[in-house]
Amino acid sequence: MNSIDDLSDMLAEEVLSEMAGTFFGARVEIDEMVELFEQYAEELKQKSEDVSLKAGLLNILLIDSNTINEFYGKLGANPEDLLDKKSYTKNVLPRKMPFGLTEKSKYIKLILFAYDSLQKACNTYVRGNDIMGYEKEDDKKVSINYTLLLNMSKMINEKIKQVNEKSPVCTLSYTRQLQPEKIEKENIAGTQFSELGCDDLDQKMKIKPLDFESYDIDKYPELPKVDNVKSDITDFGKKVYTEKTSLVEKVVSDIKLKIGS
Repeated sequence: MNSIDDLSDMLAEEVLSEMAGTFFGARVEIDEMVELFEQYAEELKQKSEDVSLKAGLLNILLIDSNTINEFYGKLGANPEDLLDKKSYTKNVLPRKMPFGLTEKSKYIKLILFAYDSLQKACNTYVRGNDIMGYEKEDDKKVSINYTLLLNMSKMINEKIKQVNEKSPVCTLSYTRQLQPEKIEKENIAGTQFSELGCDDLDQKMKIKPLDFESYDIDKYPELPKVDNVKSDITDFGKKVYTEKTSLVEKVVSDIKLKIGS
């Protein structure tokens, strides 16, 4: 083998080694990113249960689907992902029954409490809240949330796209052009590299994009703060109580028993 062949082999080996190291190193990095994403997704699903139970309490207080839809409509919110929530547990109830001179006033205060709890849970779920303990503004962190996961999935898929565009297989095809004598011998032997299917190998080595929807991560709306809609909720509560008095009083009685038990 002459010096040109030696140089060609060395260059090909160096290029391939560097490309393979970059490609497979990036794959390891992506695997770690996906693992972290999935860990965060599981943690967010636990927070989703909290939103679900708080939505269940408010929905039960609002009696039926038509009233629930009307309530969120008054607030200019989309309740699509909250409508099917119809159960709650004692831990989402107030520690004691709100004070009121009438059953109507107690009912309205329960609705305000339930809505306030739901609004805070929804907004924390969507945007997160500050994690205390940082010393500098640059160190500020927020809790795991839906927006964070959505952005993570986009970043991971962008990384996957970049890696897939730099497959080492076709780089091998390029480096072989530096070895014309070997190509000629393989052509004579009928083993051309093109027959190996560069495109086919590339497809097999490509990383599949992250399918965010496949993780079944609940999506909830951001709701206006209770102070901004307090009068609307109060008026709505009065209307519901007047129209569905017996149903409302039964719901309030059940909640009173759960708080006292």
